[in-house]
Amino acid sequence: MMRIAGVVVIQFVVDTNGKVLSPVVLESPDPRFSKAAVNAILQWEFLPAVKKGKKVNAWMRVPFTFSLN
Repeated sequence: MMRIAGVVVIQFVVDTNGKVLSPVVLESPDPRFSKAAVNAILQWEFLPAVKKGKKVNAWMRVPFTFSLN
């Protein structure tokens, strides 16, 4: 049985409403992991970043660790 494991790194923007926009896969060992990571990140919500008292868009980068046995 083949074991596949690795880390997918996703970069995206959190907008002023806390929604995820424009996810991009920066690193991935397998396309199946990329798809799962992007689908997951699109469901997340954040508190928006605040700069000088105003909500602003913010870039984020998140790693997802996968392992299939």
